[in-house]
Amino acid sequence: MPPSEITPRWMKLRLASRHCGLSVRTLERRLSEECFASKLVGAVRLIDRESLDAWIDSQPSATSGFRGKKKTPNPA
Repeated sequence: MPPSEITPRWMKLRLASRHCGLSVRTLERRLSEECFASKLVGAVRLIDRESLDAWIDSQPSATSGFRGKKKTPNPA
């Protein structure tokens, strides 16, 4: 497996954001609520990927009641 495909266990906020698809700001808010494990190493906040994944898995499914933008079909 090439190194670019390896997701480390402890990730900086930006990588954690890309990993889970949530914004950095959303992760910062959830960090303040202690929704998943993190640690401060020097001046760098690291997020535990396993804890983040478990927290995401524990969230209710959004299969109904989604109020996002409706996509219009492309008439091409």
